Amino acid sequence: MKRNLNIILMVILGAMLALGGCLQTQIQSPGQTQPPAGKGTTQKTCGEYCPTLPHIECVGKWNISGVYPDCICAFECEKQQETGGTVQPNATAQNGGTANQQPPAEISPYATLPPRQETDIIDGAIQGIKSAFYNVHSGTFSENCVSWAAQAESGPGPQEIGLTAPNVLFEGKSIDGLRASTFCVFKNSEDKSSTIYGMAVFRSKTTKLDEQSYLFDVSYPPVFSPDLLRDCSVFARDYNLNENRNLTITYSFTCVSATSQ
Repeated sequence: MKRNLNIILMVILGAMLALGGCLQTQIQSPGQTQPPAGKGTTQKTCGEYCPTLPHIECVGKWNISGVYPDCICAFECEKQQETGGTVQPNATAQNGGTANQQPPAEISPYATLPPRQETDIIDGAIQGIKSAFYNVHSGTFSENCVSWAAQAESGPGPQEIGLTAPNVLFEGKSIDGLRASTFCVFKNSEDKSSTIYGMAVFRSKTTKLDEQSYLFDVSYPPVFSPDLLRDCSVFARDYNLNENRNLTITYSFTCVSATSQ
């Protein structure tokens, strides 16, 4: 009986020793298998991540801050770029986004206009003011028209118009790019009233005549007309390309009266 008790005690003691070894192993295992912090692993950095983002095509550098994955990636151009008539600011690409894209080049709305001889543009403008008058007036009228044009240079091919002739003045000043100007006085045969329509063709995209509610006086060189057209205002604009594909703008206008200068 005593021998059996000793055997039982030895079995219990052995079991306790075995269990104690397992507990010790379980407690120590994390410390034995966990590598020291910062060793044995690869951590991506913002300096590696940001240059992989797309950015605007320009000479510049990345301005990087933050800790991956919360990176702030800004690509800064050394100077602004001009593309298609617009100025592109410095581009910034944020983490998870894409850089600003350059817009397509601006296309002129006049690029598809068919070119015309400048003399044809001027002749068409003169006919245009006559048509405009008769579209809103009925009766019998006499016409007295005065036309001024910058002198054309001689030579073969498309004619360039020079500025050797005395200029037409608007509010006492010449406007750059004037190619021709005409005014017509339509006199009613019955009541003798007069109505004035005129036109001016410029080689330009815009002039001061485009200002809203702008009333102006027009004077021609005395050799053409001694009259001063007063209180004129634009009622129509027309755009064309001449034979050299230069943009022209035609203003059609009416004037309240004509007085001697």
